Amino acid sequence: MPASHPPYPPEFRREAVRLVQTSGKSRREIADDLGISTESLRQWVKQAEFDAGVRHDGLTTLEREELRQVLCGLTSLPPERGTANQILALKRGHWQIENRMHRIKDVSLGEDASLIHIGQGPTVLALLRETAINVPHRAGIRQIAARLRKHRHYPERAVALVLESPMTHA
Repeated sequence: MPASHPPYPPEFRREAVRLVQTSGKSRREIADDLGISTESLRQWVKQAEFDAGVRHDGLTTLEREELRQVLCGLTSLPPERGTANQILALKRGHWQIENRMHRIKDVSLGEDASLIHIGQGPTVLALLRETAINVPHRAGIRQIAARLRKHRHYPERAVALVLESPMTHA
């Protein structure tokens, strides 16, 4: 058998899996009869079990396709709504913001190290972290992490910033 073979049609795979499940023959016998490797047949049976909900230690075919689309950056956006370069710029912009915010939340505010995981605690802490970031940002401060470090030493300035914040005037 060649090292590389074009993908087998889905109908062929389904029939091979059905034979394993109903014929009473061993996987090796079925694989030999069909001219495929036992490893391919084993993988097809395993995938069929994920899809049927028999196994839960892997991804279903639909989950695999969704993951492939996310990893490849596939979109249902029609071409007239955005070119590939525009979509790439949007994606990079999202991750740039995400990475910047994560650094502040995790490094400066210790979000990933939090030991609070039950009840409303995580939600309340997330809101407090967002407030700690957004109040200085709305006041025109752009170096949030540096300002948070400064406020640790001068908490009265942090209180004054909250009381003078444009958010309190909204």
